[in-house]
Amino acid sequence: MSIAPAVVGGHKGHRRGTHRLVPPEQTWERVRPLLPDFGITRVADVTGLDTLGIPVYQAIRPTSATLAVSQGKGVTRTLAKVSAVMEMIEFALAEQVDLPVDRGPTADLTDLPYGLRELQLVPGSLVSDSVVLDWVAGRQVSSRRAVPVPLAYVRMTNEFVREWSPPLFETSTNGLASGNSLDEAVLHGLYELVERDCLTDVESQPRAEHVRIDADSVADDDCRWLMDLMRAADNWFEIVDATNDLDLPCYLVNLWSPSFPILVSGSGCHLDPAVALNRALTEAAQSRLAIISGTRESIPEQVYLLQNTSQERPEPLADDAKVRRFDRDDRSHDTIADDLAAVSAILTHRRGREPFYVDLSRGHSGFAVAKAIAPGLRFEAAHGLVERIAPR
Repeated sequence: MSIAPAVVGGHKGHRRGTHRLVPPEQTWERVRPLLPDFGITRVADVTGLDTLGIPVYQAIRPTSATLAVSQGKGVTRTLAKVSAVMEMIEFALAEQVDLPVDRGPTADLTDLPYGLRELQLVPGSLVSDSVVLDWVAGRQVSSRRAVPVPLAYVRMTNEFVREWSPPLFETSTNGLASGNSLDEAVLHGLYELVERDCLTDVESQPRAEHVRIDADSVADDDCRWLMDLMRAADNWFEIVDATNDLDLPCYLVNLWSPSFPILVSGSGCHLDPAVALNRALTEAAQSRLAIISGTRESIPEQVYLLQNTSQERPEPLADDAKVRRFDRDDRSHDTIADDLAAVSAILTHRRGREPFYVDLSRGHSGFAVAKAIAPGLRFEAAHGLVERIAPR
């Protein structure tokens, strides 16, 4: 079994709204000539369809085997454009996993460092150690050891195939991420996995028990600018502290307005709390524009049915509501590699399993795509506008 290349590090060259190796303008110049190769026919600025003014873009790939429209957001139009395009490239590479495959049951593997049932499974999954699976090679984040990973857990497709396949894994974009290097892609995949784990806790709690953040205590300039845009457009919003026992800053932003009376949400996780909140604020705007534009295939039908029965503005907080200041320490580092090592160490210590990844980059040198996997983390497939791909 061939082994994915080792994760490499690098100093951060961009820190506004996200931490990346290079500015988004440089990433755009790298990927723009490749758009036809991935079947991306159009990149659209849909910011003006809403009253917020928070940049949101879409990338369109008509021949997709999963979703034909991807979305991106950011504090600048270039960040949003790059975000949309890179998400679509992630889909394209996850649909056609070009890696050597070994075939056999789990029982034949003597060195599997996780249990199959620690992965995200469909309800009533028939997965067991005797089920014959196709396996591709992954790699543990810190120890760099080879890890067999079920191909069905990594590959995404809605294409019809003439073969019976038992229901096994919850195939989703959770943990699928891209970056300017492999370590950057893996890091952002792990952030997403932690974010979804945190949301599982929040969504199981009554709203009255949520811990809110005092918006006036947020000092970050970009976050304040985003919140000012929301206020100027007569929006109601709240910031929920979704951080759980993993102690990685995670926030949920709920957004509502009289002109669009459907409650939408966005979330974000990052070692830098300001980046986590920035992602949550921009994703809330992105979620709303997904509904407004009507082009996203993953939007549940119930969302459009809600437009016939407008949701009321959420009730004000009770006097005894839990509210805290936005004062978590920034624990990010100067390099992506150090951030990745820190997040991996937290997951290994708290969940008892070292996270791993599968490199899906397919030889591209200007960027990387990876599927990050952290056994033991929870995932609710019905959350928000999460892309859910039906099992084969």
